Amino acid sequence: MVLPTHRTNEKPNNGKNSPFNIEAPNSKTRIWYHWFNIRFRQYMILEVFLIITLIIVLYKLQTLSWQNNQVIEMVTDYLRGASVDNAHSSRSNLNPIIGYDQTNLVLLDRPQPPTHKAWCSNEHNPVLTINLAKYIKPISVSYQHSKWTHHIPMSTPRTYDVVACLDFYCENWKPLVSNCEYSSQSIGTEQFCNISYHLKVPSIGKVQFRFKENYGDSEMKCVHLVRVYGETDKFVKVQKAKNLESEKTCTDLKHYYHNSYYLKYTLASKSCSVLYKNDCCSDCPECCEECLISDLNGGRPAFILLCLLTGFLLMMILVIIMAHFE
Repeated sequence: MVLPTHRTNEKPNNGKNSPFNIEAPNSKTRIWYHWFNIRFRQYMILEVFLIITLIIVLYKLQTLSWQNNQVIEMVTDYLRGASVDNAHSSRSNLNPIIGYDQTNLVLLDRPQPPTHKAWCSNEHNPVLTINLAKYIKPISVSYQHSKWTHHIPMSTPRTYDVVACLDFYCENWKPLVSNCEYSSQSIGTEQFCNISYHLKVPSIGKVQFRFKENYGDSEMKCVHLVRVYGETDKFVKVQKAKNLESEKTCTDLKHYYHNSYYLKYTLASKSCSVLYKNDCCSDCPECCEECLISDLNGGRPAFILLCLLTGFLLMMILVIIMAHFE
């Protein structure tokens, strides 16, 4: 028996049509594309991640370097060059029509401002305009009242605003803080109001405090000490030892004050600038508490003239008395 033979016209496959075989690239372009595709998938994702991480690290280092070159400084200290702009501030008791201008006492930085040296105004909403000691990027403001015993004084400011002056006359301004409240329940006499970091304020050299209401029915508002803090360029503070001349100045003033040498103490130069620049507050804290911005002393022509006039009047009175008894 002969078995039937089945013939087919199919040609040998040689593995070309097998679903498990990948056709090899047949050109250089496809070879490079194939290589780049594999290379990117295996390595480039990691490399891109490392590059992004490196950029972030460099940015952080640059930010830290910039911050290290900045320092937070208080720029409303009279002894560092700050001053009150009286022409654009409300009239106060510290700037009388007759007498010396003592307005800058509100900027004399000290741990506890004395109660009887406040800047007081009876205007409805008094303003205090301050020329800062240097240009800053403001970050916070504060107000400090003198210590009270039981109840906060009626003339104490309760709420106030602070604006940045963008011109000399403070006609163009930008708000820094609004409705800043000085609380009677807070611990400590200095209380802060922070300025928003996102507030886009240029570097400023003048601010204006606007006092709105106080704690009592009194029309008088009395301000003891205001401060403005901001970022400035980094500086190096050099500690200077007290020289012999400063020591003698402080020793003499302390001796005159505590031993009732009224005439010598009156004639001595004892303004706030002299006392603080010579570091006399540790030797005679009472002297610093009672100091004045413009001191009446023997070194001033006005004082010399006053002494001469007083002496002349006393002599005339003495002559009149002697003539009366003759």
